[in-house]
Amino acid sequence: MRALPRTLLSGAAGTLCEAALTVAERRLLGRPPYDTAEMAKRLAAQLGVELDADAARVAGVAMHWTYGPAWGIAAELASRRMRWPLAGATVGSLLFAVELVLLPRTGATPRLGGWGARFVAADLANAMTFGVVAALTTSLLARAETVDG
Repeated sequence: MRALPRTLLSGAAGTLCEAALTVAERRLLGRPPYDTAEMAKRLAAQLGVELDADAARVAGVAMHWTYGPAWGIAAELASRRMRWPLAGATVGSLLFAVELVLLPRTGATPRLGGWGARFVAADLANAMTFGVVAALTTSLLARAETVDG
């Protein structure tokens, strides 16, 4: 397996685990720190496009499953330089910083001041889960390649 398929699979694995964690967050907190359908509506509105609830839900899922595997690139690069636990923590920290700083600046999510401590902690858990799972998957797939290859 070459780096690109490994990267996409690692990002998808991280996204899948992060999505499962979001279900738990919904039960514990009543809602996730931010909702991908709401993000899609906010971003579309900036482009002058109004999305109904169904279109926003589809766009949100598409964004989530594009965004996550794309972050597999970071897991791949970090895993080339460090062992998977540190690579995972590094990717998770970078993802967390992007979600706290850049997403609100783009208007995709509310400003950080409106989140509250519980939601910041939930987002940190999501980002770290993604980073660790993606880096572990990258490491396992790379190891399998060296055994097979």
